Amino acid sequence: RHLDQISGKNSGCSCSILIFISMKTKWVLPLIFAIQTAAGPVRNLVSGGGWKIVKGKRKCSITIEHGVENPCAVSPHYPGRTPAETSCEIDLGKKTNWVSLHGRSEQWFDYLTISGKRYSGIMSGGVKTTGNIKWTSDFWMETSTGWKICKSKKPALRILESAKAKHMRLLKAAKARALRLSKAKAMKLVRMRKWKAALRRRKRKKEARMKKWKAARARAAKKAAARRAAARKAAARRAAAARKRARMRCLTKGGWPGRKATRRYGGVVNVWGRKFSQKRDYYQIDWPVVQLSGTNRNGIWSLHAGCGNYNGQDACNSICR
Repeated sequence: RHLDQISGKNSGCSCSILIFISMKTKWVLPLIFAIQTAAGPVRNLVSGGGWKIVKGKRKCSITIEHGVENPCAVSPHYPGRTPAETSCEIDLGKKTNWVSLHGRSEQWFDYLTISGKRYSGIMSGGVKTTGNIKWTSDFWMETSTGWKICKSKKPALRILESAKAKHMRLLKAAKARALRLSKAKAMKLVRMRKWKAALRRRKRKKEARMKKWKAARARAAKKAAARRAAARKAAARRAAAARKRARMRCLTKGGWPGRKATRRYGGVVNVWGRKFSQKRDYYQIDWPVVQLSGTNRNGIWSLHAGCGNYNGQDACNSICR
């Protein structure tokens, strides 16, 4: 019961307290106080960590989510949109000399006043504080994110360079930049020259290939023309030979019935001549040639002077046979 009175009205912790008592440990009470402290609220506070809202309570709030030693003040509904026509004043106490700014506000219209200086728009960095911090917003639409001010330490000092050192550094940087630009320009010029040289080489190679192709095409055309001329000459020679043979050839009489050699018949079975002329009741055959079959003189014979003349037999033996 005694421990239940110490723990307040939190009946949910009494069972665990009794269990700890039954264990007879020495760290029960400190643990109970730690649990109660951790279970307490850390946001939307009016005061905490030495900070306090002195005006506009429930408009701005204190948060100790980063610990009691590092309190923060946030805008209404942070990190959501801040309402219009709000104002508050925050007392930072005597132990806060520097704060860090986070978030943003509507630039030129909504202000955080710190040490007599007004801040708006994007907020960042550390600021030295003297006195209270004031927040004021106008009637217009506010930004989508609010602001947050947290206690911070004095920023580390930076060693500032002298004007001469800064001038020399900038001069050195300018020289280095000019050198880089000149090198880049020279490299670009070299690449351009190489590209033009490669372009000229490709053009020369292309012209050489085109020249070779044209020469090969001319040779092929010349050979084709020679072949065509040779073919024309050969055709002319063949035509001349054919005409000569036609003049010398014995023509076959069209429609000559002829006779077939049988056991009962032997005689003329084919007749050739250079010219056949139909007369009244006979053919006149110029330069006749006959084929005999079934006779005692079978073969092809040349005739002249008259049928049955022995000179025709001699002529056939010397010319046609």
